[in-house]
Amino acid sequence: MNGSARVVYRTTQDRRGKGFDSPHFHLLFCYKPFPKVLSMTAATTEQQMNDVRSAIEVQLKVAREIRAQIEAEKTRTKADLMRRLEEIDATYDPRLQGVNKAIEAYEQTLSAFAPVANSAPLLLRPVVTEMKPTVKRVFVEASGAPLHLNEVERRVLAYGVQTRAANISEAVRAAIYNLIDKGEPIVRVAERTWAWQPPTEREKLEARAAT
Repeated sequence: MNGSARVVYRTTQDRRGKGFDSPHFHLLFCYKPFPKVLSMTAATTEQQMNDVRSAIEVQLKVAREIRAQIEAEKTRTKADLMRRLEEIDATYDPRLQGVNKAIEAYEQTLSAFAPVANSAPLLLRPVVTEMKPTVKRVFVEASGAPLHLNEVERRVLAYGVQTRAANISEAVRAAIYNLIDKGEPIVRVAERTWAWQPPTEREKLEARAAT
């Protein structure tokens, strides 16, 4: 056959013989239209038709092999990536969990050192030696916020209260109940927790009316 299909076929064989063995090269080099195939007449021999068909089948086979190679490489790459991601999670997740726990602990500890609202800096507070007035002041400044015994003790000591009691917590607790006995509006709201809850105007009027 004088058509371009036979020229392409021979060129492919020549290129292979010279060491161009890459299927990608052959696919790109040999993929071209066969215009003479469209103009074949009845004079075209069966052998020429077989040559053209064989050349096309070779290129089709090469293209399918290349597709299979690319798909296999893609699958291997994705599998390698998934394994790598699992390794990264296994390496960094435990470390992040440990750091998060440390941050949470630090934040909780730091909250215990929050400044007292509407009060002077600790270093500028005058030294107070009486326990009960200072305990009352702490509750009044808290404006009704519940205060645990430990927090009351911390704020009282920050005001410079001095005591000879062996157990400061018990001394603070005794002062709280002494204030309650004297009618101060300190109400127990939870275990070892109290709040300043003065009566409302309505409650005052009702109390006066009752007397």
